[in-house]
Amino acid sequence: MLKEVNKDFIENILDKMTLEQKVGGLFVVDFMGSIVTPYTVKMIREYHVAGLRVDTSTRAKMSYANDTNDEKLKKMFMELEIAPTGLCSDITGGKSAACTPGQYAATLNTLRDIAMERPLGIPVHTVLDQEGNGSENYALNNTRLFPCPMGLAATNDPELVYKASDAIARQLHAVGINWLHSPTVDVNVNHNNFEIGTRAYSDQHELVSRYALETLRAFTANKIVATGKHFPGRGDSALDAHIECPTINASKEDMYGIHLQPYIELIKEGLPAIMIAHTIFPALDDSGTPSTVSKKIVTDLLRKELGFDGVITTDNMLMGGIISKYGIIESCIGAIVAGQDLLLLRSQTPLVDKVYHAVLEAAKAGRITTERLNDANRQVLSLKYRYGLFENGGKVETENAFVPFEDENLVLIEKEVARKATLVRDVNGFLPLSKDAKILLVEQVHPTQKLLNNYQCHPSVLWEKMLLEAPNVVSVEITGDDEKNQQRVIRRLNEGDVIVATNYVERRSNKDISAFIRRLMKTGKPVIVVTNCPFEFGSPADFPAVINIFSGNHESLHAAAEIIFGKLKAQGVLPLRK
Repeated sequence: MLKEVNKDFIENILDKMTLEQKVGGLFVVDFMGSIVTPYTVKMIREYHVAGLRVDTSTRAKMSYANDTNDEKLKKMFMELEIAPTGLCSDITGGKSAACTPGQYAATLNTLRDIAMERPLGIPVHTVLDQEGNGSENYALNNTRLFPCPMGLAATNDPELVYKASDAIARQLHAVGINWLHSPTVDVNVNHNNFEIGTRAYSDQHELVSRYALETLRAFTANKIVATGKHFPGRGDSALDAHIECPTINASKEDMYGIHLQPYIELIKEGLPAIMIAHTIFPALDDSGTPSTVSKKIVTDLLRKELGFDGVITTDNMLMGGIISKYGIIESCIGAIVAGQDLLLLRSQTPLVDKVYHAVLEAAKAGRITTERLNDANRQVLSLKYRYGLFENGGKVETENAFVPFEDENLVLIEKEVARKATLVRDVNGFLPLSKDAKILLVEQVHPTQKLLNNYQCHPSVLWEKMLLEAPNVVSVEITGDDEKNQQRVIRRLNEGDVIVATNYVERRSNKDISAFIRRLMKTGKPVIVVTNCPFEFGSPADFPAVINIFSGNHESLHAAAEIIFGKLKAQGVLPLRK
């Protein structure tokens, strides 16, 4: 049960907060990896940050400059990478130090102790993404993994979606995560939408609402703050807001009748937090102002018209979708003035010093009013109180952190979801394959496999699962479809009478290998494609045999192997309009 907010308690804290503390209470900054660094301690103690955006999979956030060929944008991204000085670690990324759930919980407990030692004892919250299909910010040991939201919806089973969401929440809560930037409630009506893609449950707002509600219920039951995103709806876009600022020209009727509907439904059910999109919506703000800094959208529409009374957070303020318009400083100030309560600043570099002090100066100059600072902090402090963070700072019992990860019920749920989230197209009747067939497997490395790379989930997991069913499977592992990788496959074509190839779509890189698969199809050999995406860029219409599993994790690939050899029939229902 969530606690009823003690308003006197919250107002007493607000009355005692200095201007510096109130400004710090607007910030959520990065904590990457599993080792407490001096700069993280500085951000908590000196900048009074409200929360930490955590990620166990890497030691440093990589720049979006790697994802763009636009030289102006690349320069802008690189300028944000202020050289480390003083207590800021000078690191280059790479995987974080491996640790157990208990060890990671202990690390987060240490950070919480540091926060609670601050003069007013205000706890930090810890937040991440755990959307599946390559978006797993907690990726250690034997984490129970699930398909992306569209894969969950493909099970056509709201109760099972609740169980999967509960399994995700139980694991994360055990290690000390108390906030999630989920569910994604974008209604993905544009099937060329790489950025959102299968992160959306469906292209139908009724299905999005139904399954997002199950996720909200499960998170709330586990005392994890759910965040609906990306308001007012990123589903009708073909541009990636990480790189540039999209304009969605949907009509006012479509915005209200389709894209806002899941928010309306979830707000009724107590949705505690909402994330704002870095996108222009002319139908909702005809000034051309991006929603991030639009008072019409944040305050007038979301707060007043829709009656949302929870926390409003920005998306990452280092994304090209907003800094390309105003730069980092003006974007952050504008987001708070527009009515947002938290700034998600995904950095652990001296950039935090620069932005914090700039926002502080804006508050001293009156650009950000005392009333606005108080409102933002009141929302965040009240939410932390409701979810019990003031009781012990959000600390967990480290000796019990491993329990959900070894729960056999979660293992069974993981398997059930993986098998029910499967779709098959077999125009020419290639499936099932004989167990005596000579098979050449062309296997990409999925992002989830790179993240975990352990006994249960690794780059050769499909090969491993296929070998459980048949002896004559040879494999070529590839990292892309450049000529070098293609030649490694082509020189072994004579080793297989049938080709099985994965066609994974990575939402950030847009690097499917459909063109290479068409080259393989020209050999005249049957080609069976295993993909994580039902859209044209993952499952092109000219591919006659496609198995869609909405994931790259081990149980999903185990299900694919069983479908290939006829041991399992596809059970999913595509949650999209044909």
